[in-house]
Amino acid sequence: MAPRGIVAAATSALFALQIESNGENFDQLVPITFAVIIGTAVIYGLTGLPVAKLLGVAKGKPRGIVLVGRRPWLLALADEISAAGAGVLVVATGAYDLAGSARPYRLYTGALSDADLAPALDGMSHALIASDNDEHNLIATRICVDAIGRSGVFVLPKSSGTQNEARTPFGALRSQTHLERQVARGARFTTVDEAGSVVSPDGGRLGTVLVAADGSVRLDPSVRPLREGESMIALEGFEPEEPHEQSEEHPT
Repeated sequence: MAPRGIVAAATSALFALQIESNGENFDQLVPITFAVIIGTAVIYGLTGLPVAKLLGVAKGKPRGIVLVGRRPWLLALADEISAAGAGVLVVATGAYDLAGSARPYRLYTGALSDADLAPALDGMSHALIASDNDEHNLIATRICVDAIGRSGVFVLPKSSGTQNEARTPFGALRSQTHLERQVARGARFTTVDEAGSVVSPDGGRLGTVLVAADGSVRLDPSVRPLREGESMIALEGFEPEEPHEQSEEHPT
């Protein structure tokens, strides 16, 4: 389906001149050639996508999520999202010890470079950057913004005082330190999938990732009743931070 019209147009013009120089008259050659070019372009345009879908080679809408980091809570979150039916890619550079066991998600342990990581992000619509390495977070954020778009990239900083240009996910959960304190107290990720259920921090369940019926994800879910086919990955046992806990993250 590559554009070859310029070759046909140039050739027909050359032939028309040669025919005319031989004393013949074939005025219809160039119009017929351009009609064929336009006709094939229209046919390609109208049938290209349906045929690609029929053959199973059409590129689908990005729906998956990238999780950057290797903390136990992040891997637990990846397990829940995968079980809910969404595509998950965990980027854990250098974490070769994770590669030996079977996991429900894709695992990337290679270098954080455009050439290596960017192709693996194909099909991803959101990214959660939550490594405990600030340099990795900066590099991964840049690569993901270029591949996914800024609106789909979220960063959970190590502490609530850390500055970053990307959006912060999870609303009331402001940092990795805060999340790890919650986990240490017994909070854990669970999946809520009953239609009509409301996941709210007021009820001790903080919504983190919404998985729609088609497998697409949202990282900034609003508090509303779940629709049929939706699943909410919730942090069960969530407790708001105390003032002294916030001050411990960024003391004056």
